[in-house]
Amino acid sequence: MPGVYPDAGAISPEDREALDALERALQGQRQRDHITLRVRGQSVRLHKRAVDLVSQALRELTEPRGAFSPQEAADRLNVSRTYLLKLLDDGILPFSRTEGGHRRIHRQDFEEYAARMAEQQSAGLDAMRAIGEEAGLYVRELEEARK
Repeated sequence: MPGVYPDAGAISPEDREALDALERALQGQRQRDHITLRVRGQSVRLHKRAVDLVSQALRELTEPRGAFSPQEAADRLNVSRTYLLKLLDDGILPFSRTEGGHRRIHRQDFEEYAARMAEQQSAGLDAMRAIGEEAGLYVRELEEARK
């Protein structure tokens, strides 16, 4: 069941990348009635149903609970879907793809990005306020508002 994986947050980015690579390799072999995997010199023969189950398990491990669609993430960030897709395409916000090719933003990646943006916005506002105070604009506006 996509989107309900209790331990997905414990997977390191390196392990997630390796699992994604294994999933891509398995996807290319789905039309066969079986495949043979070699692990530490031992061969394991997996029939099509087992390959499908392994692929499903890999997806469940790498898609944390609460992964967002691009539209859901855009709505939460209060940006357009087009802008969010640019963030994904430029590698600024990590994502993965579902079996059907749809993009999903993992909750942890989303929360980290949102926190970085909030920090940058706060720093920008502080800088603007300092410039205004330095120019005497901030104080003048307060004095005028009090009259």
